[in-house]
Amino acid sequence: MLKPNSNDGRSYIDINQDDMGILLKLFTEILDTMETQITELEKEYWQAMQNHDFDTIKRLTRFPCLVAGKNGIRQVDEASFKAMFDSSENTQLKVIEISSPEVQVIHEQIGLIAYPITVEYLVGGEKTIFNCVCTSTWVKEDDHWICAMHTETESKK
Repeated sequence: MLKPNSNDGRSYIDINQDDMGILLKLFTEILDTMETQITELEKEYWQAMQNHDFDTIKRLTRFPCLVAGKNGIRQVDEASFKAMFDSSENTQLKVIEISSPEVQVIHEQIGLIAYPITVEYLVGGEKTIFNCVCTSTWVKEDDHWICAMHTETESKK
């Protein structure tokens, strides 16, 4: 049973071993749920990119967002993101594989994900396979997870 204890003037909570086990199990379940949510949101983001679905991208993005890759680092507002998104309408993107995502929950409102990905681009009838490692930072605002930063680094696979 949890009970306040203030014999020395400080506030403590005495937790017996059974309660500690329950708390640890609950904490682990919460972390697992958050890690699963972040992984599924990252996949939903890529699916929206593949389907050229800007409404979903907009719902999942914190603007302005940070984007880093081979072309440098940019802070991108919604209008600029939409312009970039629209300029790629003749490019078909297909996610081949997202493998072994690593997720860390930093805080109840901040999560990080890193993973290798293989993507196929089709531009003007020409296919290109792109292997990279990605990272994203997800933040929870108004009880809604949104991506605040994304990086892509080309890899040899």
